[in-house]
Amino acid sequence: MSKKIAIIGFGWLGYPLAKGLINDGYEVVGTSTTVEKVNKLNEELIPTVRWTNREEPFSFQSIFENVDIVVLNFPPGRQTEFKSYGDSLAQVVLSFPKQTKFIFISSTSVYPDLPKYFREEDVDLRSRSEENNIAFAEWTLQNTLEPACLTIIRMAGLVGDQRHPARFFAGRKEIPNGGHPVNLIHRNDAISLIYLCIKNEIWGEIFNACSSVHPSKAAYYTFSCEQFGLEKPTFTDDELGKSISNEKSKVQLGYTYQMDNPFDYWKVNKLF
Repeated sequence: MSKKIAIIGFGWLGYPLAKGLINDGYEVVGTSTTVEKVNKLNEELIPTVRWTNREEPFSFQSIFENVDIVVLNFPPGRQTEFKSYGDSLAQVVLSFPKQTKFIFISSTSVYPDLPKYFREEDVDLRSRSEENNIAFAEWTLQNTLEPACLTIIRMAGLVGDQRHPARFFAGRKEIPNGGHPVNLIHRNDAISLIYLCIKNEIWGEIFNACSSVHPSKAAYYTFSCEQFGLEKPTFTDDELGKSISNEKSKVQLGYTYQMDNPFDYWKVNKLF
């Protein structure tokens, strides 16, 4: 029997994830932040309710009855309170029955910006949660749920379709940290990794989700702007920063990244 999945956040990542899951026979419900998107999804027969963590408490509604898996896919937003994001996540998970499984779409910003190659175990969440809201969110979920009910996927910078950070760097001058490595993941790979965890029932784990190749910021965005016909940016300093390891996702999930080299992203992206 196919499982019922709730995606809390039918956005740029959540909506195509939902479409893929539905095509594979899963029942999918979820939330969106705008009335227009809610109406559109309901017209597509994807049961959706409006909710935004920045405005109101989460309300368990009838569409969430008998949900097996919840994908927590909403960002912190511009919340001023440091703990607000973690508190919102805890409020959502506590609204569901204890047997429900959760996948939290986290971020590699959980790692400090140090010149180091970071694996999943290379962060002390307890101490890091005192200064980083993503770490606090993960720490809160780990202390709210049983280990077998939670998997965390730490996404690097997401790229795909019309989203490419080259747009934001084009023509800018003296951008700092030109020597920092680039840590990105294409949306197709992000969706595939979430799907693998759902399909294979991978629980109690933390995975980094990031392409294997880490060019410098200066080299990568200069190249990307050239390919898209945008004005090239300039950068300052060559100090090194963090790189994210994806080895665990490749070994434990047996995953082969479709877009493993960020230098190839421009070939499949449409900026305008």
